[in-house]
Amino acid sequence: MLAKYKHFWHVAPVATALLSISIILLVVFTLRLTVFFLRPPPPRDMTIQPWMTPGFVAHSWHVPPDVMAAVLQIDASKGGRMQNLDHLATERGIPVEELIKTIESAIAEFRSQENSEK
Repeated sequence: MLAKYKHFWHVAPVATALLSISIILLVVFTLRLTVFFLRPPPPRDMTIQPWMTPGFVAHSWHVPPDVMAAVLQIDASKGGRMQNLDHLATERGIPVEELIKTIESAIAEFRSQENSEK
């Protein structure tokens, strides 16, 4: 096989290089696609923990980021992406459990409004 590759390289180096690159890319993207379909789906409605960010909670609970931003009174464009709930609670001077209960009640309210509109 190596002898054929050397022959192709001497006859048409550009075409051989392009073919080699194409084969490598095909293998890489096939592996990525396989890994994508084999891994488990992300968990839904995870128990809210202090280490979670508002964006993570919104994603896990399938709530629009605007709802989370309104509940936490943060800028919707930033979404508190880099601040976890523990940090936000500390900034406000409240226990993180209280903040989590506020978020849970807002999610329940959002879902009940969403279900009543259907």
